[in-house]
Amino acid sequence: MIGKRISDRYKILEIIGDGGMAVVYKAEDLILDRIVAVKVLRSEYSTDEDFIRRFHREAESATSLNHPNVVSIVDVGEDDQTYFIVMEYVKGKTLKQIIRDKGPLSAERSVEIMKQLSSAIAHAHDHHIVHRDIKPHNILIDPTGKVKVTDFGIALAATSATITHTNSVLGSVHYFSPEQARGGIANSKSDIYSMGVVLYEMVTGRLPFSGESAVSVALKHLQDSYPEPSLLNSDIPQSLENVILKAMAKDPNNRYENVEELEIDLQTVLEQSRMNEKKLILDEDAEATKILTPIGSSKEQINQPTVSKKKEEKEKPKKKKKNWLTILLSIFLLLGLSGVAAILIVPEILQTDVVNVPDVTNMPYTDAYENLSDLGLDVEREEQPSAEVEEGNVIRQNPRAGEVVKENSEVTLTVSSGPEKFEVENYIGREADDVQRGNVKDLFEDVEITHQSSEEFDEGTIMKQYPEPGEEVVPGQEVLILYVSSGPPSFVLADLTGKSLEEAKTYAQQNGLTIKESEERQYSEEIEEGHIISTDPAAGDSVRAGDEITVAISKGVPEPISITDKVEVVIGDDDNGENNGENKGKKEEKKPKMVKIITNDVNGEKTLKEKEISETTVFDIPLTVPYNGEASYAVYVDGEEIYTQSFTYEEAKNFQNGE
Repeated sequence: MIGKRISDRYKILEIIGDGGMAVVYKAEDLILDRIVAVKVLRSEYSTDEDFIRRFHREAESATSLNHPNVVSIVDVGEDDQTYFIVMEYVKGKTLKQIIRDKGPLSAERSVEIMKQLSSAIAHAHDHHIVHRDIKPHNILIDPTGKVKVTDFGIALAATSATITHTNSVLGSVHYFSPEQARGGIANSKSDIYSMGVVLYEMVTGRLPFSGESAVSVALKHLQDSYPEPSLLNSDIPQSLENVILKAMAKDPNNRYENVEELEIDLQTVLEQSRMNEKKLILDEDAEATKILTPIGSSKEQINQPTVSKKKEEKEKPKKKKKNWLTILLSIFLLLGLSGVAAILIVPEILQTDVVNVPDVTNMPYTDAYENLSDLGLDVEREEQPSAEVEEGNVIRQNPRAGEVVKENSEVTLTVSSGPEKFEVENYIGREADDVQRGNVKDLFEDVEITHQSSEEFDEGTIMKQYPEPGEEVVPGQEVLILYVSSGPPSFVLADLTGKSLEEAKTYAQQNGLTIKESEERQYSEEIEEGHIISTDPAAGDSVRAGDEITVAISKGVPEPISITDKVEVVIGDDDNGENNGENKGKKEEKKPKMVKIITNDVNGEKTLKEKEISETTVFDIPLTVPYNGEASYAVYVDGEEIYTQSFTYEEAKNFQNGE
């Protein structure tokens, strides 16, 4: 299954749990880009129409549960006769693993876990859903201590379908209520009994009942007593022990009326005023409810039952009649137990007490598990890399094939995890180009780049990856997916033309942009001075936060045009050089003349030249013509105006261009 895609959506990554009924995988939801848990039903149930119908109905019913302490079911489906449930993925351990690792838990921690468990089960009961398979294996604890209860749907569906499968019952019989062990219908009070067993195991580190077979354990739930929790752990306050005694009452009428009542009791169970409260005594059948109490201080004495003594009473005439009544009641009880035995014990009697271990090497683990479980053997799984044995198949077994062992003995299967794996490097925060220039193409089947916008990561930087850092994969068999930042999200630059510089800076600040002025301002006939003529990038282009926008600022109207005209003043006797030297060439004696040139342009009116000349002279006359205005000059000889010239803005442009 590893690497397979279910419904073209869930990519199976690794096994995170397995049991007699289903295998749980860690998977990637390729559509929503998240990690989920996918529970896949074993093939033996894929043809059981009644089971499949119940499975769908109950699993879909469980999707109605919405509670912080319930593992959410997000999808239920079937893909090529593979029936599956998709749940939220919870990091952490099962309560069973925690008890195995740490032994008895403190009263405080046990109560805190029970409060969350009670809240979850109460929510389920409010929705008319009975769990029926409450056990530490189905209670997940994340690193923060938060409880998540799982297996609501499959537990309900499994109840009727697995009663004949010994291997399925084995995992749950230690937590069965007496009515479940009797083959009756489980109800909300059955869940309360199982919760009591879970609490018992948390505070003592052990189960209340054990036996060589599932049937023997079931019968103990029906008729045997169990060691008081405080005998196994002296730190347990009487108030907490009373909670266990009431939850585990064999008579459902003596248990908590509902889970809410249990939940309320847990709120005050560790208060100082309740620590030494009176021990709870339940009015139940003496043979079915004897609780073991200490006779002495030795270990052996702890396991000896105390027989309650009654005050001797004088013989009365009616005693013989009472004895006959007792005998009749005993007969009916024996008949009832015989019925139970017919269902549960007789098949066991017909089986041998020992098992010949079969050879399951090179067999797929799921098949090996089913073969061994069907023989009444417990299976433990270990994994080991192997290039010779296909991934998921059994490399070796202990005990070896052919050995004779007792029923319920443990068989350890070493399962191939495939070829030797390597730990995936952490590429997050590195430049994608640098990573691709490395050895990733040698380690992975392919490298895929997916670009996503990000305000946190610089453009070209790897934001996340799959497989995740630290994950172990087989060289050349995985695709490395790198999610690379394309920078902040892009947006269309607004048209800033005609806006003031201050308005443009306000817009830039609101959108994470920066404004830079071009080196020189430009004249503009359309844009008033101090306002924006153009931008780079231009309006309508895509930009991102952090980009720099260069703006050209208007100097206002166009720049005045500067030109230089020339005028020649000719010296003569009679004409004074009038008309720009028309008398040029006359041989008469030339007298000195006073020449004065006055200009009127953008700089105002001023005297440009005032000079006495005795010979013909050429004067340069500079003018600056303003936009939409004109400039002019006048030449005076001995005080008499002899020549004038004016230029409009357009004439000045033509003059400048030599036209």
